Amino acid sequence: TLSPLPSGISPVRPVDEVLIVRPNPCDEFCSVDLPLGADALFLVDLTGKTLQNLSGHVTSAESLTLGVNVSAYPTGIYFVKAFVEGNWYTKKLIVR
Repeated sequence: TLSPLPSGISPVRPVDEVLIVRPNPCDEFCSVDLPLGADALFLVDLTGKTLQNLSGHVTSAESLTLGVNVSAYPTGIYFVKAFVEGNWYTKKLIVR
């Protein structure tokens, strides 16, 4: 049997429960849904370079939907990264 997690350690939740990016692929704008406990949100390219820091828009609401403008970026693959409940979650975003 599995033992319970030590006090103060949160279990890692599946990324599809924590970070929802839609539509994906997107053309100009996409929406990112985050849960309570989100501390940071970034849009990064394939090299890991931060293109947008959306952390200032993250609040302590029960859930949050943020609009992300990707119209200035060329067609390609990007990542949305969120720091939630002490864990990093990453979701692929395709810009067409």
